[in-house]
Formats: sequence, C-alpha cells, structure tokens
Amino acid sequence: MNLKVFCVSFINLLVALAVPAANADNSIRKLKVGKFFLECKGDCSDKFSFRDNGFLTFGTDKQVITNKNQSSIYTYHIINNFPEDRIPQFCIDGSPDLKIGSKIYKDKKVNNTFPFFNKKPTSIGVYTSSWGATGWGSSRVHIFDTKTGNYFTETASSCNYPKFMALNNGVEYYVNYEFKGFFGPPNFSLAYIDFPYEAKTLKGELLNDKLLSAYGHLYDDYMKKGWFSHREFNELERLFNYWEQNDFIGDVSLFDQSEQEILSRFIVTIGYDMLHKNGLPKLKDYFNQIQNSKSNTNAVKEVANMVANEFSDYFGKNTYKRFSIRYEVY
Repeated sequence: MNLKVFCVSFINLLVALAVPAANADNSIRKLKVGKFFLECKGDCSDKFSFRDNGFLTFGTDKQVITNKNQSSIYTYHIINNFPEDRIPQFCIDGSPDLKIGSKIYKDKKVNNTFPFFNKKPTSIGVYTSSWGATGWGSSRVHIFDTKTGNYFTETASSCNYPKFMALNNGVEYYVNYEFKGFFGPPNFSLAYIDFPYEAKTLKGELLNDKLLSAYGHLYDDYMKKGWFSHREFNELERLFNYWEQNDFIGDVSLFDQSEQEILSRFIVTIGYDMLHKNGLPKLKDYFNQIQNSKSNTNAVKEVANMVANEFSDYFGKNTYKRFSIRYEVY
C-alpha cells in the first residue's frame, strides 16, 4: 500500500470513529416516527440554555406539547423503551443525569417503539422535568402511539415513572407513587416513604382496590418482622412525648437508625389504616389500650393526626375524616 492510500484510509477511519461520539454528545433536536414528531429550536445545547432560550414542540396530530410556558419544561429526554420501574440513571437537580435531549435507554435506537396502548410495538415517549430551588421537582411522562396518534400523560416524582401494570394487551392500569419526607424539611426529614397514592386506568378511572393492593405490598415489606413489640411501642411513645415537650421540632441527629425505622413503620401503618374503611384491627386495639391506660395518649394522637393530615393530601379528605372519627384525633 502506498503512503497516499494509507493516509487517506487512516483519515477516513478517524472520521468514522469520531462521528458516533459526536452524535452521542448532541441533543436530539428533530425526530419523526410515524405520526409522532419532536423538534427543538433555539439553544438546546444544555438544560440551562434550553430553559432560557430553547423552544420545544412534540406530539402528534391529536396532541401537541410545547414549552411556551418555559417554567413548565426544563429538560426533555426520549423514552425509547417500555417505561418500567424508574429512570435507569441517577437524579441530579430534579432530572435524569443525562444530556438534555438524549435517549433514556442507551442500548436501544432513538426511534425504537414499544407496546403500551395495546400489544403492538408502536409507542414512543418523551420525559420532561422541572424543579425548584431545593432540587426537588416533578416530571411528566408523555406516551404517543405512532400509528393512531393516541396520547397518555401523567406526572411523576423526580426521575420516576408511574408503575405501569402491563398485561398481554398493553397497559391495564398504573399506580402513582410519591417519595415523601415526614417530620422535617424535604432534605432533612426524619423518615422518607415511597408510597402508592392512586391507581388508575389509562383513561383516568380510579381503581381503589388496586391502590389498596399496592399499598398492602408496601405495608408487608415494612412489617415483615411482625407487628410492633411492646418495647417498640414504648420507644415510639418516648419519642412522641419528647416531641410534644419540644413543640414537635424534629432533629435528625437526635434519633438513631433503629428509632427512625420504628417511626417509618408507624407512618406506613397510619397510611394503610386510612385506606381501609374500617381500619386495622391491631391499630384499633393499640389506640384502645393507650386510651384506657391514659398514658401517652395525647402525644400519640397528635403524631397520628399529623401523619394522617400529610396522607390526606394524597388519599383525600374523606380518608382523613374517617380516620379522625375512628380514633378521635383532631
């Protein structure tokens, strides 16, 4: 091989190797799959530039989404595989740790479609996020059928999907979860619970039995060692009395891991009781016991009321009313 041919071949090889790397670093600004389209104009180079100077449009002939209100969408990513479990990346500042506009599933083509509305693999999606000063935010899942133009959307906590329950003919229903801190500010709470708060069909019909089932799995996981022991109830009452004496100001440094675990179990139990029309028999027995003994009654009731109030924002005011009447907490 002469030197000229060798140099040309070597340069071509370098170009070929460089192109995929360059493409991998570029945001996806245009995408067309069947009836679905996406286009980002302006500065879409990174999430901060996009938030101020990027203009995103995506959808089908049946539904078009834009970021005209630029506070509503700070980042976007392509859902190029079935959205199962959670986003397979770390969460940073309320969005996936991915370059803006990139595909979420790296081992799939950007235009890969998957079954969602039915068993046919004709769907694709967009994942958008926004966040506040604390870094906590919310995300929205957008799924489109590239053949029919059908559209589904739902909010989710940062870097999460709803839990989609897919059977043979596509998604039958889904469960929404919330990762929430109890007793303290968002970044310094005493307990964090990732709990289900609603179950729906894709058309938005509520499925209370599916919600109860999903929460039941959470309850079983937290209570796998069984109901609270006498020692654990004494520990809870000691903590609650301390809070009552200190205006219920929580300080994470004052509670060890064991105490925080017991508190988490108590919180999960309150939520599960609220979802049952007649409550949990074991929790009713406990409240009757402390009511009859007159010891620690006020502190326990105050904490239970605080937890139930927090859950009522997700389960509805009727569940709180039912709980408060059942245990005389107000």
